[in-house]
Amino acid sequence: MKRFRTILIPLLLCALVLAAGFGLPALFGRAVPDYKNAPEPIAIAGKESPLYLEDDTDIALPPWDAVAAGGSSVLLSDYLGAAQIDGDFVNDYIRSLVGLFAAVPAEDENFLSALRVLDGTLLYLRGYTYTATDGEQYTLGLVLDNSAALPLSVHVRPLSDKTHPAASPDLLLSAFQEAFQFWKTQLSERPEIYTADKDARMLWFQDSLDLAYGACSGSAAQLVSQFCTFLMACETIQPDGSAWTEAIFAPGYLEVGYAISYENETVIVLTDYSNTPYTLYYDGAAQKITGFGLDARLAGYTG
Repeated sequence: MKRFRTILIPLLLCALVLAAGFGLPALFGRAVPDYKNAPEPIAIAGKESPLYLEDDTDIALPPWDAVAAGGSSVLLSDYLGAAQIDGDFVNDYIRSLVGLFAAVPAEDENFLSALRVLDGTLLYLRGYTYTATDGEQYTLGLVLDNSAALPLSVHVRPLSDKTHPAASPDLLLSAFQEAFQFWKTQLSERPEIYTADKDARMLWFQDSLDLAYGACSGSAAQLVSQFCTFLMACETIQPDGSAWTEAIFAPGYLEVGYAISYENETVIVLTDYSNTPYTLYYDGAAQKITGFGLDARLAGYTG
């Protein structure tokens, strides 16, 4: 596997809400109302339905739709190209990704033993149970692009806790919108971030965090706070800080779409100008994001 080039947008989007155009045409294209009361096709789906889906039986969320529809998969240990994959790096990398959403896995956790390879292109774990350093057990779903280590999905849930959807999807979406607008304003009024080095970025994040508590409602400020805290933490797992630059600006061009109920959580859908979906899993019980998912075509996977 090539060395980690970039994580790009997805992890940072999830970080933005920790506290609080490559859609597959066969699966996407459900019309839902936007906030101007005009119907707009949003990319996510399973079947025609109102804004909030009550029955998640037929929903296929990316990138697991690609995994389900893909060809044969094999354990990494049986994969003919396994010698080209840096196992130690992948295992440590997965630990770092998981640690952004939940307690860090134990040092001796061997994710590679259950890692599967699909069509030589995607690496994935589904329903994988691990024990964290705090002694708690979690279940992990993960999909990585094999060529660039781009994480297409990371979803971590504690086994001991019961999850449930957000109590008020409308309020949750409103907090998202306010936090996004604050971030867009920061990018516009404090453009020094565009050329900042690592140390300057850290100061910019801290300043933005402080400003949010005076400019936003409590819920939105907490979202911004978690985003900034997450960005600062990510600096420690990204070898080339410049690769985070594009992701920092993501809230500037992404829009809050809608929410659906899915497997006792809420899935929030964000879209870009091309209506490409960026999905976030939200646990209403813990009031935090537990993971994300992207269309596999973002990594060039065609199945």
